[in-house]
Amino acid sequence: MSGLARGIDAAAHRAALAAGGRTVAVLPAGLDAITPRHHRPLAAEIARQGTLLTEWERGEPAGKGVFVQRNRLIAALAGATVVVEAAVHSGALTTAAFALRLGRPVLAVPGDVDRETARGVHGLIRGGA
Repeated sequence: MSGLARGIDAAAHRAALAAGGRTVAVLPAGLDAITPRHHRPLAAEIARQGTLLTEWERGEPAGKGVFVQRNRLIAALAGATVVVEAAVHSGALTTAAFALRLGRPVLAVPGDVDRETARGVHGLIRGGA
């Protein structure tokens, strides 16, 4: 389960599909407003072999603040939150914070110490993830 975002999210969805598994993409907008747009083919694959989930009606585009709302759903529905990449201020850390508030496990994969996208992950590890 993931948010159909660029990078790790898309890679995880593709890997699940390639392995013949199922995956769930929680969307930040209506089913007709897939974001990012270049993930429309991936969303179509997920719809055939998994689930697209949204709390938004058709015609509602992603706007400011909806990504945080989407992340709370991901944290609530997942058995655990795994953070692979996260800058210090990122949606992945928001999802991890929601998961912690819900008493769900938060797992973090360390990255290169020089990479901005690893700093948030390392903060989670220092905090006990």
